Amino acid sequence: GGETKGVFGSLGFEFTDEFALDFEWRYQEDDITVQLFGVNDLSGFPAPVQALGTGNGGELGQSFDKFLPRLTFQYTPNDETNMWATFSRGNTPGYFNGDIVNRVASDIALIQAQVATDVFIDEETLDNYELGWKQQLLDNRVNFSLVAYYMEWKNQKTRTGATIDRPDGSQIAANLTIGGFSTEFKGIEFEGSAA
Repeated sequence: GGETKGVFGSLGFEFTDEFALDFEWRYQEDDITVQLFGVNDLSGFPAPVQALGTGNGGELGQSFDKFLPRLTFQYTPNDETNMWATFSRGNTPGYFNGDIVNRVASDIALIQAQVATDVFIDEETLDNYELGWKQQLLDNRVNFSLVAYYMEWKNQKTRTGATIDRPDGSQIAANLTIGGFSTEFKGIEFEGSAA
């Protein structure tokens, strides 16, 4: 389970008739929990973890916060021209590795020793940079939009199957989420019309 709290805000500045700056932001707090039913040995779990009142399992929790900005600088020299530069950051909150958390601590240690994963998977972030230009020509008979962008996706997650050998010769079959990957996107978009 989980709970998310957030605060939003925005500010706009017009330095001149041509130059403007917009600043939008979100501050977010996430509390993520998972129930560990039937798990009696809680010693192998990272803090914070507390035993359930029944004594049969526990609750594992993680809390983190994030500041997510969006900044846009605009240059509008006339009614026909609009240019801008934007930076924004987004995220996907972290979560628990579903095929690990309800295993015994000794199995969790074996999985972590052989696969680059953890009980809790950290959040993903996406940084986006954009440059844009919109133009009207010939009394609005010709219009075009040109946008260049670059995006960096950090701590990207994927799923993988794994078979882990126990010391007694038996095996653990697990479907795991692993993180830590990064992907970059680059591109140019053009759109135009004429009448």
